[in-house]
Parts: sequence; structure tokens; C-alpha cells
Amino acid sequence: MPIFESKDQLDHAWNKLLDGGQILMPLDKYPFSEHYGFIADKYGFCWQLYYGEVDNTNGQAVIPTFMFCDKQQGNCKDALKFYADLFPDFQEQGALEYPDGDMKGQMMHAQFIANGVTLAAMDSGVPQNFNFNEANSLTITCKNQEEIDYYWNKITADGSESQCGWCKDKFGISWQIVPKDISKLLKSTEANQELMKMKKIIIADLAQA
Repeated sequence: MPIFESKDQLDHAWNKLLDGGQILMPLDKYPFSEHYGFIADKYGFCWQLYYGEVDNTNGQAVIPTFMFCDKQQGNCKDALKFYADLFPDFQEQGALEYPDGDMKGQMMHAQFIANGVTLAAMDSGVPQNFNFNEANSLTITCKNQEEIDYYWNKITADGSESQCGWCKDKFGISWQIVPKDISKLLKSTEANQELMKMKKIIIADLAQA
């Protein structure tokens, strides 16, 4: 979700994305924003263009945003509780529910900070036919093996493991759990080969490769 403080700049970006793209929600005025549009670009990547003030998003101009829809429709509130428990550094920054209609009581928009990064989450306001997949993932950089173990175990408890530090939580959102110095650890061919054998990353095994 890019935040624009100029409608002209938002319109410019919208028109660029519209070239070969697909409108998911028309560029218009909505209860949550005076000027907003939801669009998939020609590569299928989704963007929510939002007119507002960057000061309201902690100075962060692009906000990674989880949209719960299709099979995950209505799960936003449960996900927020999960992330509040998952991240030791978590701060709620406001939430707005749908006041009426088919989505009444579900989450229209919520903003929060996790480990210093501003994020947003919502239940879709209209039916959608897509779910979370590996095309989008968030990386959690960890200072040591203890942190890697903590996040990996919490996320995969009701989620699923993948390769090379990738995993999914119970809502289908993909995460990469990696050590902060991953680039240094992977300087050798042997270390890269060792990484390919792993699900959860074991720092000591990479360091010894």
C-alpha cells in the first residue's frame, strides 16, 4: 500500500499500473480514504493506492498489507491476535470494522507496528478469488539461533515448513526466518549447498560449511 500525499502523484501511479493491469476496486472516494484504488499490475502484483499523510504511517511510504479474502475472509482479527503474541515488539495503531453489509463486524483496516516495521491488515470489502501465496513473503531477521528457533516454532506450530528458512503461518502467509548476517554466511559454495538441505536455518551448520 503506497501512501501518496498528492492526488496527482497517486493518479500518475494508477495510470502506469493500469497499463496491462486489472482494476480490483475503482479509484474513488471511500469511507476510509478520500482517494483510493486497488489494482493488479500486468504481472499480477496487487497494489492499494492510498491518499493520506505519511506521518500517519510513521513516516513509512509503502506499507506491506495483508488482505484476508476468499478462504481467509473474516480471519483478520484472529491474525492480529496471533501477530500480537508472536512479535515481542508489537504496537496496535488503530482498527476500523465494517459497519454494515456482508462484511459487517470484520476488519476494514488495521495498522500496527511489528519489530519496528509498520504493517496493515484487513478483510476484503468485496469477494475476491485469490489467497496468500509464496509470491509475497516477509523476512524476519534474527540476531541468533535462539530467535530463529522462537519464530520458526511459533509460526509453524499450526502452519507449515518449507525450505531454506521459508515457512507459512496458519493463515497461509509466507515468512523467511533468517539470521541477520545471512549474506556473510553464504559466501561459500559449500554454505549455499548446506542451506539447500535445510528447512529451519541452523547458523552453526552454515558457519562450519
